[in-house]
Amino acid sequence: MTHYVRHLDYLMLATALSISAFGLWIMQSATKNYAGNLYGHQLMYVAAGTVGMLAVAAVPPVLMRRVRWPLYAFVLLSTAAVLAVGTSIGGGRRWINLGAFQFQPSEFAKLLLIVGLAAVLASRRGVSSPARLTLLAICYVGLPALLVFKEPDFGTMLVFLAIMLGMLFVYGIPWQHFVWMLLAVCVIGALIFSVLPGMGITVVQEYQVTRLTSFLHPNPNDVQSGGFQLRQSVIAVSHGGLWLVGGTINGSLAYDTWVYFPASANRPEGWAGVGSMLDTSPLLPPSGGWR
Repeated sequence: MTHYVRHLDYLMLATALSISAFGLWIMQSATKNYAGNLYGHQLMYVAAGTVGMLAVAAVPPVLMRRVRWPLYAFVLLSTAAVLAVGTSIGGGRRWINLGAFQFQPSEFAKLLLIVGLAAVLASRRGVSSPARLTLLAICYVGLPALLVFKEPDFGTMLVFLAIMLGMLFVYGIPWQHFVWMLLAVCVIGALIFSVLPGMGITVVQEYQVTRLTSFLHPNPNDVQSGGFQLRQSVIAVSHGGLWLVGGTINGSLAYDTWVYFPASANRPEGWAGVGSMLDTSPLLPPSGGWR
């Protein structure tokens, strides 16, 4: 216990708790006029997350290396289970109904892939060549990414790929590998968005393509297509100013303000408060919670 307390990263702990507390403060104000107990639920989630964080911080990195493959198996099995028995909501099959709550494996997969891939790269350092490590990382992340893409959850798949690229960058693979991966992405993108659709084979849905390309021709009035999120953003920041108080356009309130635009929910902290919260994010050190 003394060893645990001595090696706990208190800067990271304090920063994480400060950001969580600030988020709860915004949530309490943003949901005060809405039915339900969203703030109470979020408070329980933060409490449970804090306990889980402290428990995971007590796990030595050596043990995490030993369980890297069981963790990876859990990621594959849970994401595959979504395709078989998952609950479909809004056209996407991303959750497993466990009665009292719904479990979204892809969210846990983000954390477990980071831990697992870090363990794999560390264990193979000096043993495998950089080229083999790069291919191993691509395969390691690529399989769960394909399962998530099948749900479909295109956004989470992109997050998986970003995790892989970031970790390979920190690991220090040769820059030529990033060039080859960029070229591969260009080829795959051309196949998915141009060649295969021209042959009558649909890989991604039209709404997914619209989300990726709507910034090229923004139209906030086209709420039935790619302009929905843009219009909601315009509504949320309509009053502008340093001390944002929110607002409406033609009587329309921002959709799900407490989720997407808490700064516009009539709070005095506004953009200044949100900016101060973002300023604390770099304080989260890359060393982890246990040293």
